Amino acid sequence: VKMRVLSVCTGNTCRSPMLTAALQIESNKLNLSAVFEGAGVGQSAATNLSAAEHAQTCFPGLLEEHKSTHISKRVLKDYDIILCLTEGHKNGVMEEIQKQQGAVSAEDEAKVRVFPGGMPDPVGGPLEEYQSCAAQCREWAQLILKETMSKS
Repeated sequence: VKMRVLSVCTGNTCRSPMLTAALQIESNKLNLSAVFEGAGVGQSAATNLSAAEHAQTCFPGLLEEHKSTHISKRVLKDYDIILCLTEGHKNGVMEEIQKQQGAVSAEDEAKVRVFPGGMPDPVGGPLEEYQSCAAQCREWAQLILKETMSKS
């Protein structure tokens, strides 16, 4: 069974696609078999948007096919880990788990993680802001995958 990881931000066009790409790159280096997907808690995520141009620049060849997905379209119980870029995103995830399952279990709580201190949204900013965000995504992806491997 492949591990399934969901990355969550607001619109699913900047941070979560970059984190998903970073996780894919790092898992390939480690020969990990996993599925990485993203979603957004904001209404704009439901509108099937492409990844931001600067996000695509930071991860060449990985985000060209990306289309934003609203969190309500993902079956949250199917994921082993849910990575949120801010506390606000975690709140959105918990609300969605409540809607989908009727209650939030301790197991659900345990699989939801938040980027320490929250990751600023680069949307509309210059390429440098996206590059900084991409670097943070790579670091967090490495950390999460190392932790996951040490548990298995």
